[in-house]
Amino acid sequence: MENTLQKSNKIHCIGINGSGLSALAGILSKTGKQITGSDSSGIAHNEANIEAELDMIIYSTAIPKDNVEIQAAKKLNIPLYSYPEALGLLTELYTTIAICGTHGKTTTTAMIATILKDLIDPTIIVGAGVHELGDKNYYSGKSKYLIIEACEYQRHFLNYHPDIITITNIEIDHLDYFEDKNDYKSAFESFIAGLPENSKIIANYDDQTTRNVCENISHLNNRPKVIFFGSDNPYFNKLNLSIPGKHNIYNAIAALETAQQITEINIDESIKKLNKFMGAGRRFETFKRADGITIIDDYAHHPTAIKATLKAAREKFGPNAKILCVFQPHQYSRTIKLFKDFANSFSMANEVIIPNIYQVRDNPQDISNMSPEKLVNEISKHHKKATYGFSPEKTLYDIKNRINDFDVIIVMGAGDITKIAQSLKEN
Repeated sequence: MENTLQKSNKIHCIGINGSGLSALAGILSKTGKQITGSDSSGIAHNEANIEAELDMIIYSTAIPKDNVEIQAAKKLNIPLYSYPEALGLLTELYTTIAICGTHGKTTTTAMIATILKDLIDPTIIVGAGVHELGDKNYYSGKSKYLIIEACEYQRHFLNYHPDIITITNIEIDHLDYFEDKNDYKSAFESFIAGLPENSKIIANYDDQTTRNVCENISHLNNRPKVIFFGSDNPYFNKLNLSIPGKHNIYNAIAALETAQQITEINIDESIKKLNKFMGAGRRFETFKRADGITIIDDYAHHPTAIKATLKAAREKFGPNAKILCVFQPHQYSRTIKLFKDFANSFSMANEVIIPNIYQVRDNPQDISNMSPEKLVNEISKHHKKATYGFSPEKTLYDIKNRINDFDVIIVMGAGDITKIAQSLKEN
């Protein structure tokens, strides 16, 4: 029986430049759908974009409900689906492999795609551009397989219908939505509970919360088979990745174990592919300037990810490298709730600059209770050289004036901080 997505030919996407929706729009276009779209950074939102003959409208979850196009669609009774709801419809049409977890899901999804793209021609949706996918964040394959990155925020992944779930790790995040650790953990438990009969879970045994979630499934009627991976994996010492960090070894093992559950793979050939893997966009994305200074653009915005990224950088560049970390906290609410953890995260950097806090989904109380200065003061209790940059623009100006003080500059965060990295790439 056809679902709504199959039956719809003319589809309009509101917020089409978002990482998830842009990928979905690209795939639907490749299958012959007529796709139009609007975005604040492209074709402007306008009531005139909503035509009565549209079969379906998909909107990014970042779009407010009072958006003019959403209101126009309601007046015309055009079916409205959020991006997770629409992706859920797509997962019904495939054998779906969903990669979830607090850290590493983009890299792991990209690694699985790297192993399997030429073997089974899957359709792929990943949260960043991937070199192996032609620097795109999607690939439209011809087989029955769909590989997706599955985000837990607002329990979005409960819209999906996977046959295999891979869990990289579980550590509380998205504190503007989840109440506490148990609430966060329960989202993953619900995701697992939705698996069909004869399904599989590939999970990180070395991550205690992941292990607990996967060992506590005896009550499920259609109990999935659990395949654990960890540091005792026989491939652990065979991997010699071009992207640094032990966390990426874990991502690679997760990718190998997942790929093996989908199809027969040549392990040695797969490891060769992973060792050449260039990384996903803004995941330790490295650029060397003509003057020899290395610029790294990285998405890390959680204390654990910051520590892992800086540790990887220190291991890669050595104990004497002068490393500057330019970190933009993502959300006032996250900064408040993980305040002490953030303060302890920068020991592997020689210097830390906080240019500002990226404001998104923050309430006025959180904004009044937190500031970049407060965070810098707390970091300074643990780090002898932490400063407030006053703004991204002033931070960039100051760094350019003393660029030769550093060997490596890591620009880090999930907001618009990437603009600093792009500017620093130019000598």
